[in-house]
Amino acid sequence: MRKDAVSEFLEIDEATTEILGWAPVEMVGHRSLEFIHPDDQEPAIEAWIEMLATPGPGKPTRMRHKRRDGSWLWVEITNDNRLADPEHEDMLSELVDISDDIAPHEADWLAKRSVRSRERLLDRIAEALPLGLCQVDRHRRIVYCNERLPEILGTPRAATIDQQLATVLRDDWSGLDAAIVGALHDGVDADVEVQIERSLGDRFRRCVARVRALEDDEGAPRGAIVTFEDVTESARMRAELERRANYDMLTRCHNRASVMSAVEVAPSQGDDTSTAVIYVDIDRFKSVNDTHGHATGDDLLVAVADRLASAVRGDDILGRLGGDEFLVVCSRIGGRDEALQVGERINDLLHADLALAGEHVALSASVGVACSDLGARTADELVSQADAAMYEAKREGSGRVVLFEPPASHTEVGSLH
Repeated sequence: MRKDAVSEFLEIDEATTEILGWAPVEMVGHRSLEFIHPDDQEPAIEAWIEMLATPGPGKPTRMRHKRRDGSWLWVEITNDNRLADPEHEDMLSELVDISDDIAPHEADWLAKRSVRSRERLLDRIAEALPLGLCQVDRHRRIVYCNERLPEILGTPRAATIDQQLATVLRDDWSGLDAAIVGALHDGVDADVEVQIERSLGDRFRRCVARVRALEDDEGAPRGAIVTFEDVTESARMRAELERRANYDMLTRCHNRASVMSAVEVAPSQGDDTSTAVIYVDIDRFKSVNDTHGHATGDDLLVAVADRLASAVRGDDILGRLGGDEFLVVCSRIGGRDEALQVGERINDLLHADLALAGEHVALSASVGVACSDLGARTADELVSQADAAMYEAKREGSGRVVLFEPPASHTEVGSLH
């Protein structure tokens, strides 16, 4: 049979017709794959591509060829690459009927070739995956490792899983090692998130390691598959989305929703301490915006947030409600006296002359304090009490702290003037 470079039949001889039953007109102009058994096409293609790369005869390839009556015939085909020969410029294929040789061993031969085909397929899949992947035996030796795994881990190919995973951060190693032991000895699957330090000074990479146990025919553990997925960017994105969902972008304080959630949780601590809420409103903030511009107003809000952060206790939560209003949530506080001390410390730090963008700004605030031991039943009610105390402070003059008291007696506690 003569074929062109894309395996299209140019000519067949009488012997081909005798063996296969096809007349020349039925094959010429068609590609040889149309006559090859579907299960044999992959090795046929591989042999053809290999043969194209080298002039001259290629390796014999065994396959099933379709006969005109619809049956399949085992043949051995040898292709001779004559494309570069100006006298021929074709491929010469010799076909031999080997059905008598194959018949006694066909089942075993097909089974072995199927196994090899599946192995090639699995290798190709493993290399195409965007994951690092390796197979280990019960002795933690690496049986197979794809190209992606050393790239993710920043380690050269290694003989054991312990050597391959040398860049896993030590703080995370115990959890991953426990997952590997569980798979190898108990047949337990596990997912573990770990950090990778690929080289000195390299930014940590975040990876999800998935450990899957492998069993023998009796169901006993015989090894494991370990995959690594680099989730660094998605982890950063999650962290950024969480930050945007919970924090005010200008002042880096908790936003309104986040700080109000903190108030809701704080009163339910269930111990002998109280929860205090401190409501802070910047005095004359509108005039700062009107006189110096909104950029200076933003700088003032940032300065206030920084001063508030330095005034509160380590476990307190600082949030911006919006505009020029801030809220401090003090859980487990030792009563009204301690809450007032925090309020006074805040007020002291917010009484200052600031130079912002070359502008002189006089800073002061009105502060309202409410404590849960005064009977507030809900978070909203506690914040409302602090808000009422803040407005009382504002009515009495700039730079004051007022503790909420049950109606009708509000007590002024301090003044900065």
